[in-house]
Amino acid sequence: MSSGIAAPIGGRLARARTLGHESAREVERKRLRRHLRVTALHALERIAESDAAAADLIAEAGDAATELRTFVSALAGADGRTAVAELQRHVGALLHDSTLQAMEYLATDGYGADLSAATVREIAADTAVELRGTLLRLGGPERCELVSGVQQVVSAAERWGTVQVEMITDLHGSVYGADAAALVGAVREALNNVHKHANATRVLVRCETSETGARVVVSDDGVGVDLAHIEAGIGLRHSIVERMATRGGQAQVTSVPGEGTHVTLMTGGPQEVAA
Repeated sequence: MSSGIAAPIGGRLARARTLGHESAREVERKRLRRHLRVTALHALERIAESDAAAADLIAEAGDAATELRTFVSALAGADGRTAVAELQRHVGALLHDSTLQAMEYLATDGYGADLSAATVREIAADTAVELRGTLLRLGGPERCELVSGVQQVVSAAERWGTVQVEMITDLHGSVYGADAAALVGAVREALNNVHKHANATRVLVRCETSETGARVVVSDDGVGVDLAHIEAGIGLRHSIVERMATRGGQAQVTSVPGEGTHVTLMTGGPQEVAA
């Protein structure tokens, strides 16, 4: 008889522990949404609606980028395997790939592109729209389709205006959910790196079918780099390599000085960063 009582009690305790984890995660999700609304989103909306000169808008973007960068670093460094820590790392990666990159682009005057005030406001407004959507879906299941997701990223990169970006699709079927989100996020970071470092004039993004599912190749005609003599930065390490490895995929980066860089992303297979 005692065993008949113990089982339901044990079940209730297990359910309570599960609910406790879910509750803590939900509390953290709401905290993150509130914080980002009153900091990053408010800053973007303020810039988008301002009549100030370009230099003043860029300075304000710089302040906002510094604050967000500190916040993102703290989230990315969250320790542990709890639901809260996993959420924090996930949100940190999302922000690093999207909002932070846009803010840093504005803060550096388009990496020296001499942005007009109208362009600064337009980019801030687009980034605010994207961040609102991110906050609405924060912590929820990944709702993403590969081709449309990559097209959105390519369109955003083209609006920055410093590099010509072309997309070619030769994909039988498509990829959805978390696998698609991993590929789209990795493509976004690859394009971010082109804007920052490649000094390129043209980028080709190709989506195609591979032996393991889907492959996306991002190729630029920039200055290239000797990968054997650089340390993988947070963008390459976290947003590209680890993002794909988490989904059981592969990220391969090849580059030769003077001959551009090629980032190959595939669903399925081990991670790799090759020189």
